[in-house]
Amino acid sequence: MYAKCGKMADARKVFDEMPARDVVSWNALLLGYAVNGQEDLALELLRGMERSGCCPNDRSFVAGLMACVNLAEKEVGQEVCRKVVKLGCLGKGTELHRRVAKYGYESDEFVENILISLYAKCGSLVDARAVFEKIRSPNVVSWTTLIMGYAETGDGNLALEMFSQMVSRGCEPNSRTFVAALKACATLASLEPGELVDGRVLKLGSLRKGSAIHSQAAKRGFDKDIFVASTLVDMYCKCGSLADATSVFRGMARRDVVCWTSLILGCAENGEEELALEMFYSMQSEGCSPNSRTYVAVLAACAGVAQKEEAKLVAGQYLKEVTLEVGKKIHLDATKGGFQSDTFVGNSLIGMYAKCGSLADAHKVFDRMPERDVVSWTALMLGYVECGEAEVAFSLFESMVSGGCVPDGRSFVAALMACTSLAEQEEGDKLAKVKSGALKRGMDIHSLAARNRWDADIFVATALVDMYANSGSMDNARTVFEKVLHRDVVLWNSLMLGYVRNGEAELVFELFTKMRSQGCPPDSQSFVAALTACGNLAERDEGKHVSGKVVKVECLEKVMALHSEAGKTGKLGDMFVANTLVDVYAKCGSLLDCRAAFDRMLHHDVVSWNALMSALVENSEGQLALDLFTSMQQQSGFLPDSRTVVAALSACGCVVALQTGKQIQADICRCGLENNVLVANSLVDFYGRCGRISVSQQLFEAVTDPRSVSAWTSLIAGYSRQGDAQKTIELFEEMQRQGMKGDRITYLSVLAACSHAGLVEKGKTYFEAMRADRDITVDAVHYACMVDLLGRANYLDEAIVVLKSNIPSNVVAWTAFLGACGKWGNLELGRLAFETIVGLDERTYSAYTLMGNLFASLGMWEEQARVLEECKRIQTEAVLQKMIKVCSYQA
Repeated sequence: MYAKCGKMADARKVFDEMPARDVVSWNALLLGYAVNGQEDLALELLRGMERSGCCPNDRSFVAGLMACVNLAEKEVGQEVCRKVVKLGCLGKGTELHRRVAKYGYESDEFVENILISLYAKCGSLVDARAVFEKIRSPNVVSWTTLIMGYAETGDGNLALEMFSQMVSRGCEPNSRTFVAALKACATLASLEPGELVDGRVLKLGSLRKGSAIHSQAAKRGFDKDIFVASTLVDMYCKCGSLADATSVFRGMARRDVVCWTSLILGCAENGEEELALEMFYSMQSEGCSPNSRTYVAVLAACAGVAQKEEAKLVAGQYLKEVTLEVGKKIHLDATKGGFQSDTFVGNSLIGMYAKCGSLADAHKVFDRMPERDVVSWTALMLGYVECGEAEVAFSLFESMVSGGCVPDGRSFVAALMACTSLAEQEEGDKLAKVKSGALKRGMDIHSLAARNRWDADIFVATALVDMYANSGSMDNARTVFEKVLHRDVVLWNSLMLGYVRNGEAELVFELFTKMRSQGCPPDSQSFVAALTACGNLAERDEGKHVSGKVVKVECLEKVMALHSEAGKTGKLGDMFVANTLVDVYAKCGSLLDCRAAFDRMLHHDVVSWNALMSALVENSEGQLALDLFTSMQQQSGFLPDSRTVVAALSACGCVVALQTGKQIQADICRCGLENNVLVANSLVDFYGRCGRISVSQQLFEAVTDPRSVSAWTSLIAGYSRQGDAQKTIELFEEMQRQGMKGDRITYLSVLAACSHAGLVEKGKTYFEAMRADRDITVDAVHYACMVDLLGRANYLDEAIVVLKSNIPSNVVAWTAFLGACGKWGNLELGRLAFETIVGLDERTYSAYTLMGNLFASLGMWEEQARVLEECKRIQTEAVLQKMIKVCSYQA
């Protein structure tokens, strides 16, 4: 009686005072300890029973095995051969099983079934299956216990296989069997990649299996069982079919807190967070009181809503005010319901507040928690990382470890994310470009993860690769990657993106090919990484002149191949892939493909518009970019962001559209973007391009941060375009005195100013200084500028050396050199330049004009006429070819 009432102290007192104890007395106390959370005492009592000479019976062992099962539910498992095993309880259970066999109760029906349950709870399905196979006639409990074991340990397919065998052998499933089979379907759904169907991500394979089991349950009348119905709701949610989940839910005669919670969580996990909140309020209005799991689910929904809400600056911090207000009300409800001390609810509150940007509230919840587990620490760390306070997150990790809380995989991921964030803020070493501060911290965490055997975890390994890549240590990133035996697509992507970030684009293609050969199909992010690598290569490629345009042919071919493969694998519907294609085609010099990729997109976001506008600007199509900007503004629901107005201002600068630029500036002020650094710098650049250098100077002094390299560069470029070499050089030297280093664009503007002013020696000095700076890549445009500088000053012999040694295929530089030859009447070098240009691209029409002018300046009229006639012939051929293309396209 005392044991059934949970009064185990009283029960033990009565037991101890008994003059004689039989097996029934021992069993009563044993079972009491087992079911009242005192499992260790139950096992000790069983051993004491044997020592006292009282022989245990089948019920004694059932009670002992039940205690082991309950202990297994409390024990934190360890990963063994990619399975989570409760080693402590498994050892105790195996020893108890040996004693069961010794006493001859191994074939007892109850003992057999609880042994299956024990081994399943310990994660040893091999042992559970071995016990099952020895049963002569397994009953529905035996089958159900094994099926549930497979379902709960992630072996959904084996669970369903056992379910099929059970039915085929004539054992009729009961409601608990259907619960187990449906859980197996839910398990499979969590592992299955989803497919986009009518705008929803569905796990079609698991959904078909779950629907078939639903049909079998309905035929037997079990679909009305509240446990089966609740599991159906959960299964359909896991498969992404909220319509089916809602249909089952609506058809339930009675709804308990479990089914409400399943549907609320399902809505939250399937992107219907607002519906989840509605369901939560409906649940309360129907008189069903939420439990702790309900609050966990609805707080997850709140966190999801927060991610969709745009943050606003409030008292110096960015908050999701609307969601924060909702979250605080739910927090108050949970407190009134007595769940303020529940660890799971507390952890969910920390996560919700962090997503809303209110770290003060998150930390307050954390500080008030009576018990904090590893999840509590991790939730708070992640919150600080996501809100840009990586240093605080790292300090929390150190406090957690020093306080005796053992980190798990997610904790290490959070700490490594903090290191990655710190690396992004840190400037790398000049030579190796390694972020040594973040790298040291990351290596310390790596070492700790290895000691705790978490470094082989796929999520930790991926975070390690990210950290090392962001810290500039790709050798370490590759070492971590190679040690992982079972690599998923996320890990492959992390390494590829790391190589992209560290300027090793060639290795990305090697990895992209290797991942496919090893049976890992690329996802959208994989294509983004490979396409971005193409873009990086294109930026370094001089390209070839095709019909007067510079085209990066080799890179373009790679992009087209990736584009084709992305189409075959259904990845072109992904917005990130489509946007990257638009950007990369532009970098390869193919505006036609760039526009086609944009036009084929079913939906455009602001990134799509920005990518195409930037592409047009970079390819000197400023007016088309402004037309596109107008089209974007006319689209409903599209608001320009900082990058949009930067592209629009650049377009205005290209075509010297002063009034349009002023209108955009007014829009900038109305949108509150005037203090954005990129926008402010673009305004400086725009007015400089339009010849309003005084306005540019005023904006530089009043709005932009004078310590910004791009701000200095915009102003220097403005004076350079005006031909004011003295002011250009003064600004550049002042910038250097203030401790700022120029970038490749800064030097280009200074070299251009020296060229126009004939300051050859000064230009040479700046050029050599740029070449000596390892942080600046000297590319074709800089060499072309030097050729122009030397050519204008009649240093033609030096100019030809620069040309032949560094940019022998650069048509623009050769054309500039040809112009210089014309200026100084150098026929020999002029002929060389002309022949080289025609060999590279015979449709460079300006070359014919320049050569004709050179012949004319020397009185060589026949040669001039011949060159100009050749130019007309080539132009006519080009027009005819274009007409043929148009006609064939129309046909």
